[in-house]
Amino acid sequence: MATSYLIFILANLHKQRKQPMNPILKLSFLAVLIGLLAGCATVTKGPKQAIPVTSEPAGAHVLSGDRVLGVTPMRAYLARNQAHTVEIEKAGYRPQSIEVRPYPNEAASAYVRFGFDRMIGANHDLDVTSIHVELDPDILPTGDVRGRVRELAAKVVEVDTRLHNGEIGEAEHGYLIRRLVKAYGH
Repeated sequence: MATSYLIFILANLHKQRKQPMNPILKLSFLAVLIGLLAGCATVTKGPKQAIPVTSEPAGAHVLSGDRVLGVTPMRAYLARNQAHTVEIEKAGYRPQSIEVRPYPNEAASAYVRFGFDRMIGANHDLDVTSIHVELDPDILPTGDVRGRVRELAAKVVEVDTRLHNGEIGEAEHGYLIRRLVKAYGH
């Protein structure tokens, strides 16, 4: 926004003058403007940070607060200057929450600071660069599972039936079976 305003001033400066602006003066002004803005975090980073979000299995809903951000795999664009609780949910799975917090970046300690950077949060980064979760199926047992072979067999049949009925695909079926075997194998 600040950059656009300064470019607008430069572009319209000649309209306020009675005579055309000297091209050398115009180029000098532009060079100074570019020099000032080159280190501006607003220009180089922006107010939001892109965070790739993936889940196993894919197709989970991603939320932050009361906003639905999308479905995995995706990129979430989160404000740099505030903390976020990112929730990842999918029917048939236990939801997971990830806390994302801001921290001051190199722009926060720069010798020359622009108030605009601070105002929109461009002088912060988020403490995660990507989010990946392995969702726990609701079908997974809780507590001690030793000696519960019949329960495992019943759950495998349940997952097979869901595949046969078209409720889940091959990839999700494989994921559920792997998670069941892992849970009951410990």
